[in-house]
Amino acid sequence: MKVHWHEDEITFDIKDTGAGIPLDQQARIFDDFMTGNTAYDREVGGTGLGLSIAKRFVSVLGGEISVDSEFGKGSTFCFTLPATRAAPEPEKDGPIAIPVATMPLLVLVVEDNEINRFVVREMLQADGHDVAEARDGQQGVDMAAEKKFDLILMDISMPVLDGRKATRRIRAGTGASAASRIAALTANALPSEREDFLADGMDDVLTKPLKKSDLQRVLGHGDQAALASATFLINPAHSDELFEVVGAQNYQNLLARYSAEAEKLIDWLQSDSALDRTDIANETHKLAGNSGLFGAVGFGEALTVIERAAKAGEDAKLISAVASLPEIWHHSKKALAEVKPKG
Repeated sequence: MKVHWHEDEITFDIKDTGAGIPLDQQARIFDDFMTGNTAYDREVGGTGLGLSIAKRFVSVLGGEISVDSEFGKGSTFCFTLPATRAAPEPEKDGPIAIPVATMPLLVLVVEDNEINRFVVREMLQADGHDVAEARDGQQGVDMAAEKKFDLILMDISMPVLDGRKATRRIRAGTGASAASRIAALTANALPSEREDFLADGMDDVLTKPLKKSDLQRVLGHGDQAALASATFLINPAHSDELFEVVGAQNYQNLLARYSAEAEKLIDWLQSDSALDRTDIANETHKLAGNSGLFGAVGFGEALTVIERAAKAGEDAKLISAVASLPEIWHHSKKALAEVKPKG
């Protein structure tokens, strides 16, 4: 195989020394179910889909594929893809630790259990947020009336005043935090109970023991900057094309694998470990390409922003993009589940 770089594209030449392809068949060799030998007793098996699938994938990536063959002497397959050389990575001192929030928030934790308050406070302060604490629902209502909080984490079962009643009083009043986001904290939440919490005026529901990834998702909720920057989230035409190529069962398997990879990447980006910028760029680049195959263009654009920021050493931009990624994926995953490919 030979690789040729041009100004804005890259070309791959793959040569074989097989039987070659007759001239009259070369124009049709990329069609579905087309093989060079159509005899029923041919020695070489295959469905004739390999080259058609290759053409589909190259087309999805914006490229072109062709063949140059001489019957009896072999073939050379050539495909060209749009590409630009990556800029040299700037020197940076060590890895980067990526906090989820781009700016500190003022968070009120309404929780009667001292240990739970300690754990939530440590999680929030580790990401640079300011934390106030209330030991029961009534104290939470009073504090919310006096000060505007960016987020209120509301325990459900508390003395004096439970979380549901406290939330209703905050929403019904005219206090400083009447319109602030409120997320329930509960050990157990049945689907029907979750609906009740939302009806009380809560914006989200978090289950105990609280996971950092869930907390980070709530902290990023409402930050629509990157979401709004994508012109649209899903391009169904891409999903239709992939579905047509691989079939229904394979499509569902690939979509499940892609979703798992997306969620694994988000967890990795939001882990407590310091991450190398080169690793960040490489991992987001790989998933951005897969996103295009499924038509998840908005999520792919967000990954590309992260990739470019990591390569350029633009840490502020990188941190901001990572913070918005779970929200974009949340909407993208829901939209992908609603796509019904033709076929």
